[in-house]
Amino acid sequence: MRWFYRTAAVLAVVATVGVDTAEATWPEDITPSLMVEHGRRRITAPVTDDWEQLIVELGTMVANKPVAPADTLGAFGFDVSLASTFAFTSTTGTADNPSPWERGAPDEQPTAFGMVPTLTIRKGFAGSLEFGTTAGWVGMTRQGVFSGFGRLGILEGWHPAPDITLQLGYSGYLGNVELDMGVLDFSARIGKVIPFGAFPGFNTAQFSPYLDYSLLRITAYPRVDQDIIDEAGLLTYGKDGERPLVSHRGALGMQITTGSVHFRLVGMLASRAGASVNVGMGFTY
Repeated sequence: MRWFYRTAAVLAVVATVGVDTAEATWPEDITPSLMVEHGRRRITAPVTDDWEQLIVELGTMVANKPVAPADTLGAFGFDVSLASTFAFTSTTGTADNPSPWERGAPDEQPTAFGMVPTLTIRKGFAGSLEFGTTAGWVGMTRQGVFSGFGRLGILEGWHPAPDITLQLGYSGYLGNVELDMGVLDFSARIGKVIPFGAFPGFNTAQFSPYLDYSLLRITAYPRVDQDIIDEAGLLTYGKDGERPLVSHRGALGMQITTGSVHFRLVGMLASRAGASVNVGMGFTY
């Protein structure tokens, strides 16, 4: 258990630390002020499309993930888990046509995928209600993620019918002085709990497959000089009357629980943002 608490402490510190403690940028920091040039050459036209693609992919990366099965924890249930999301991003470009992430990265050499390790805590309540919170770090940056969500089981425990749960949550992107971003998520999840065991008639474990659909509403605006905003065409989304960006995400997940220990694997595919995978483990009481 010592590794678990150490990792949780590191995530909590990273997710809340500010960027004012250092002037130098990290290799994966998204930096809107740098999008007016690439390869030491000034842009000749606004890069609005690249900016929008960057925001959609980053917003999908930091949004709440469908890391819990369709059934809720119950009135006295408690769950804590560590997980990491690996999101494939638009990082491949050319010298004449760089990718959105190449334009936004300080060293113009972003990795092929984004990584977001997280700590999630969930608590069950009466009436098939459940509330949770997640803290995480956006890998190789000084940015973090902090989110909250609530879940309601609208059909649960009626065998052989599947469990169906609705979720509403919000995730904030923290620590970037040049970008303000948040993602509101609404999702519907359907799944089933299948008991199994090593001996016939004696079930000691559970297999919980599930499907999820999420609607992600991404709000973002750059906090840089207006001259840079105008030159690069950095639009505002969901602020000051502007429309937010929307992404539709589908997911297929599974959880295996033995005793109080669980293992999870979730594959996700989002419109306009590509594929991602979430893997994790934790404890359910």
